[in-house]
Amino acid sequence: MKIFNAEQIKKCDRVTCERQNIQFKDLISRAATAFVETLLGMDIDLSGKILVFCGHGNNGADGIAIAKLLYSRYCEVELVLLPTQDIKQHNESFQFYLDNPTDSQPFPVHILKKITQLHDLADANLVIDAILGISVNRPLEGILSQTISWINESQIKVVSVDIPTGIGADSVIGGPCIKADFTITFAYPKFSFFLPQSAKMIGKWIVADIDCDKDFIDNEPVKYYWIDSILIHELLKQRDRFAHKGIFGHSFIVSGSYGKVGSTILCGKAALRIGSGLVTFHSPACAYEILQMAAPEAMVEVDKHKYFISEVSIPDKCNAIAIGPGIGTKHHTQRMLDELFHTEIEIPMVLDADALNLLSLHPEIFVNIPKGTILTPHVKEFERLFGSTTDYSSLLELQRQKAIDLEIFIVLKGGFTTICSPDGETYFNTNGNPGMATGGSGDVLTGMIVGLLAQGYSRKEACILGVYLHGMSGDMAVLNGQSYESLIASDLIDNLGKTFKKITGK
Repeated sequence: MKIFNAEQIKKCDRVTCERQNIQFKDLISRAATAFVETLLGMDIDLSGKILVFCGHGNNGADGIAIAKLLYSRYCEVELVLLPTQDIKQHNESFQFYLDNPTDSQPFPVHILKKITQLHDLADANLVIDAILGISVNRPLEGILSQTISWINESQIKVVSVDIPTGIGADSVIGGPCIKADFTITFAYPKFSFFLPQSAKMIGKWIVADIDCDKDFIDNEPVKYYWIDSILIHELLKQRDRFAHKGIFGHSFIVSGSYGKVGSTILCGKAALRIGSGLVTFHSPACAYEILQMAAPEAMVEVDKHKYFISEVSIPDKCNAIAIGPGIGTKHHTQRMLDELFHTEIEIPMVLDADALNLLSLHPEIFVNIPKGTILTPHVKEFERLFGSTTDYSSLLELQRQKAIDLEIFIVLKGGFTTICSPDGETYFNTNGNPGMATGGSGDVLTGMIVGLLAQGYSRKEACILGVYLHGMSGDMAVLNGQSYESLIASDLIDNLGKTFKKITGK
């Protein structure tokens, strides 16, 4: 799903009204209906008093329309209007919904003049935040700031309309903002939803469809995308009844050193479990018996050195390569990587873990990295490769620029893993959980990506699918009995089958 910036969101609203021959107030009515229908489908108690806080702009107009719809469904609603210095600041849509009462007895409307007025409303069961929308561009002060503090300190459950008040669509503004339990956003997620500084204030977010102009959405260029289930369904290939293992490719995994053979096993099992037809390990001789017993479905090719990898010859019928888990940073291993880069590899390749550490230790190797290579660093590995940044937005931009400049794919692992491609597109993945912050989880992701590459998925597709399936397998592991504390990397592999069934329904 595309992620539009604030200007594009306004443009989309305008184009939708023009092409569908509706007025903006009609789009607000549509948004309010979508919000209420979504809210009614959530596990939220609507039996008590509902306070709807409204500013005087479009977000406030949404709030008034939502309040009227909830009241028509016999909810106990009270409207709280925040003050403005000049009545002319009320926009047209806000004034329309404010001036048109409900058909039945109107619900209470409080015009907030001082914060003490809220003390009598503290018995509410739910707050709906429709104070300010995406256009916030400076920290909030005065009674707006006081109201936000009151809401956050009240312990009342909060659902924000489109975006929590105080957070901009494109950036973290700083200053006070609503801490929502849920955010029901319209049409598409906002970029700020993916920033660590603001994500914790968004709560759980849900996209409500408001039937925006499809041609605009399809054709408007963006830099950022959210990986959703619709995209995954589009990318996943269906298996033919008469297919054989040769069709699903051969993964070649260069991995392991003395004491680090476990990473090889995790990587290889993940490649097998995600569907690679064949898997071959290239590992030091000390790993031979371990790998033959731990992964009997795979083939093992041993290095001439007993304890680390010193040379590699890529098999003729190899479809994808993964290098790095557990290989160490010995001089001979560094030379192996350097020589490999000079062979003009055209086969898709994933570099992870110690392969990335070797690149950061020996930047002279990095200049020869094959175009189209996939790098899968965590933040510290990324910083060792490309330098540190002052904030997350700068980190994302550096990731994007390096992917473009070097013509590579960078999968930056984290709470929200991001994928940057050479064409400048950035994809956010939001599934997964804190239990996946455990040793070996990255090795599993590398195996998943190389296994998808071997099956013929493009580099971008393999990154997107690999990251999504990896995160969802972590979520499935928790659903199937593991806790965040107990989850280990093997659980991701063990739950991959359940993940596929959940996605495909088969």
